[in-house]
Amino acid sequence: MAGDLLDDVVRVETVPIQMTVEHGDLHGAATLVAGKFAQIETRSLCQGDHLCGNESVYYPPLVALAHSMLAFTLDSSFSGPGLGEVWKNVDKRRAFVGSF
Repeated sequence: MAGDLLDDVVRVETVPIQMTVEHGDLHGAATLVAGKFAQIETRSLCQGDHLCGNESVYYPPLVALAHSMLAFTLDSSFSGPGLGEVWKNVDKRRAFVGSF
């Protein structure tokens, strides 16, 4: 489903993955932890997250989803081997939460 996004796989690691998705009033709240290598934590968008009131989605989700919604990224980080990169981003409007 990821198409060209998987053209250059540099390493494959087997790690436990834990994922929780909140439903109901907390839609958009999700946490994904992939071993000690990666973590993403999101929450639903709130009124204070809007920049100007005339916003549109700059890019679509990277894969086709049955349902998707924009979410606020509380934390996204990667510190695994293979990419030669480590990153940590906090408090950004840059995620989608959805279902396949």
